[in-house]
Amino acid sequence: MKTIILIILSLKLSLTCTGQHIILITIDGFRPTFYQDNIWQCHNMSALAKMGYAAPYLKGIFPTVTYPSHTSIVTGELSGNHGIFYNVPLELEKSTGNWNWYTDSIKCSTIWKEAKNAGLKTAAVLWPVTVGAGIDFNIPEIWSTDKSHDRLQPMKQHCFPAGLWEEIEASATGKLSSADLDGENLLFDTRIAQVASYLFMSKKPNLLLVHFPCVDEVQHTYGTNHPEVFKAVKNVDSCIGIILQAVNKTGLKEKTTIIVTGDHGFTNIQKGFYPNVLLQDTGLIEQKDGLNMWKAKFQATGGSAFLYTKEKQTVSRVKKMLENQPDSIRSLYDILEKQTLNKFGIDSNVSLAIAMKEGVFVGNNVTGNVVGKAPQKGAHGFLPTLPSMQTGFIISRCMEQKPETLLDIMPILRKILFLQSKI
Repeated sequence: MKTIILIILSLKLSLTCTGQHIILITIDGFRPTFYQDNIWQCHNMSALAKMGYAAPYLKGIFPTVTYPSHTSIVTGELSGNHGIFYNVPLELEKSTGNWNWYTDSIKCSTIWKEAKNAGLKTAAVLWPVTVGAGIDFNIPEIWSTDKSHDRLQPMKQHCFPAGLWEEIEASATGKLSSADLDGENLLFDTRIAQVASYLFMSKKPNLLLVHFPCVDEVQHTYGTNHPEVFKAVKNVDSCIGIILQAVNKTGLKEKTTIIVTGDHGFTNIQKGFYPNVLLQDTGLIEQKDGLNMWKAKFQATGGSAFLYTKEKQTVSRVKKMLENQPDSIRSLYDILEKQTLNKFGIDSNVSLAIAMKEGVFVGNNVTGNVVGKAPQKGAHGFLPTLPSMQTGFIISRCMEQKPETLLDIMPILRKILFLQSKI
């Protein structure tokens, strides 16, 4: 009997302590063209692709936005199952400025939970929805809700374990300032690379999650092919190079799989559409004392908007209103009903949504013009079936099964870390 128990324990140990390492890197707004077209000069990405495999593209989830997409990557589930429907929590009366920062909002298993349960070591740098995640070494993404959107103090406060922030400043980055952590400053990506490299070299985690945000920020500001975007892409490729050098220094290159992927693509924007203005004009939203008193309201995500109603019969009223708009407005969107939405695995409370035509931004404004200027020159959040919303995928090892969607990444992580089967 003792012999059988020892054999079982030995088998369990061999499954959990595989000695394998994964560095999963996401570039926010990562388009496949960055590594397919030499004009972007992504030499490190190209080198990784030559080592292993580069997908023509990956199809995202709906809506194609950052927080739901990142959560799908680390759960293998659509948002209807994992519970992160949008970047922000659903706050239809009044927005607090909070995003879905806290991991207790995730309703299913994550790769870091599974890795930790298997006795593996985990780390993360700026990965969305990881505040309070229980990751062994964690610098989560979070910022203040005032106008400054300062990241320094909130990130320092939620950094885990205690003392890790000071250790990083002393050994990797030097004293960090708010400017170092500004998403519109390319130095932010560089700081992230320095932190990730330090964590890998000093802690040697089996799983390291790294999120680079600057390429997304720049594309929102300038559109998809502005010179500033080229600078941002070239910079993040250099950041990947910093991490590759760190792997080489540890002597763990042969045991380390590096994945570079994204959350969504990007498209250029020409105009904005604001459907909540229509709802206000028809009496379905009333603003009172700074609150939205609503019977129906759209939750907008840049390229799509999702209808919430207090009463079911209101859905048909809103649908009729959208269908009867003049051609100049009706031509801006497609109406998606429940049967279609179910296929995308979104929030089950949504019975109707609008998917914008490419080039049209949809916003949450309740007052102002129905159609007008957009606040951004580039956006995402559109249907994942649009080629412009596709993201990229590079892995530093050969693969038998080729991923096609973001949901295919989680099984790859499991197989590498837990040696379930060949990939």
